[in-house]
Amino acid sequence: VEGVEHSFMVDTGASITLLRSALLDDLAKDGRAVMGGLQSQIVGGTTSISVARLKSVSIGGEEVKGLIASEDETFEKALDAVSLEIGQKLDGLIGGSYLRNFYVTIDYPNTTFHLRRYAEGAPTYDAFDRVAFSVNTKTKLIEQVIAGTKAEEMGLTKGDEVLEVDGVAIDSAEVSM
Repeated sequence: VEGVEHSFMVDTGASITLLRSALLDDLAKDGRAVMGGLQSQIVGGTTSISVARLKSVSIGGEEVKGLIASEDETFEKALDAVSLEIGQKLDGLIGGSYLRNFYVTIDYPNTTFHLRRYAEGAPTYDAFDRVAFSVNTKTKLIEQVIAGTKAEEMGLTKGDEVLEVDGVAIDSAEVSM
């Protein structure tokens, strides 16, 4: 992660790369934007997460720049349990925000992991390139805009009122913020 070696496990079912809270906090000391208080659905239910954009993550020489990673205290307990089971401290898990850039093959008999980068770019988009701001659904006001995103580029700022998203009223049950 950003040129420093860390130990991760791969989770092909995770939509995002997850880091230990201490690692995300350490990376954020450079002043990058961290969006906190977001709701995320996990196996155990709904949890509150913080997300930030990483400069780079490299596995086996395959680098992905600008991917989104999150932290979640509930996740840390599971990570501790897996770390204890395998006898090695894990700093996080590699999920979809990294893996979406590759055709991934896991060869269990030969204990190898293959990453083949898509020639035309990732077949799925980075949701945070599209969204990049949080809204209080009661007040309909923007609470935070992630720096360096399209939302900032378009001039959205904290305190702006959002009435609808993609043509759907923000108080509609169809809009999940």
